[in-house]
Amino acid sequence: MAEADVPKINDDQVTIPGEEVTSRIHNILPRLPIFSGDSKDASFDLWQYEVECLRREGTPEADIRLAIRRSLKGQASRTLMTLGVGACVDDVLRKFKAVFGPTESAESILSRFYGLKQGEAEDARTFAARLEDAILQAVQLGRVRLEDVDTVLCEAFEGGLRRETKAVTSYLFASRNVFSELVVDVKRKEKELIDKGGTVVSVQASEIGVLKALVLELRTELRTLKNKRSQPDSAAESHAGSHNPPPGPRPYYSDRPMGSQTLRQRRSHPEPVCWRATCLVTSGRDAACR
Repeated sequence: MAEADVPKINDDQVTIPGEEVTSRIHNILPRLPIFSGDSKDASFDLWQYEVECLRREGTPEADIRLAIRRSLKGQASRTLMTLGVGACVDDVLRKFKAVFGPTESAESILSRFYGLKQGEAEDARTFAARLEDAILQAVQLGRVRLEDVDTVLCEAFEGGLRRETKAVTSYLFASRNVFSELVVDVKRKEKELIDKGGTVVSVQASEIGVLKALVLELRTELRTLKNKRSQPDSAAESHAGSHNPPPGPRPYYSDRPMGSQTLRQRRSHPEPVCWRATCLVTSGRDAACR
């Protein structure tokens, strides 16, 4: 057999029993999710999380910078250009937090977090995912410690569940302090409730529809009553306005009561004398004297 016909075998392809074979390890450049600052690509908190993971795993600084440059596009890529060529990873993260980070204050984020409620067509697991996404922003801003995340999530989860789900799962919150385990148990109870009594969402939606119809009917009746009450008032005002005195000087009315004329006024204007009555009185006196 010619030497050219003999296949060449690499050392890392040979396996010898009882001996350790060291294979050549090729370095693979880490990859980051595409980030541009738009909603169609990865969010900033997810991209930042991937970068922090690479730093925690001990990836060389040069490899992380190269992975960052390859993951950016659009406005995010142009923002990186403003830092210059020699920008380190800390400078990039600090700049991107200021440009693409959350704009809400920590108080506003916590207020929105505690105000979240389970939707009508939303199951318990989806609602739990929304809570976790909201609390993550508060953790990044330093308002919630990592060791307190489970406690805060359990409290918000219990307060935001629908009424019928909370009624059959309230005892679970007293015995569970791990959020992931609590979500699994609540999801199981929610499924049992739906299997026994039908779809909870459809029942609640029908009740809400009936209540909305009643409220609309009450509003219509109140509007009709207000219109009926306002019509007599406007008619009375127009009737009273037709008897108003004409404009001009007002007549003078004395405050002196009737019959309180002074002696001078009586002498200047003597009262009329009834002669018939005088005659009768005089004749009466003459008769008495006789």
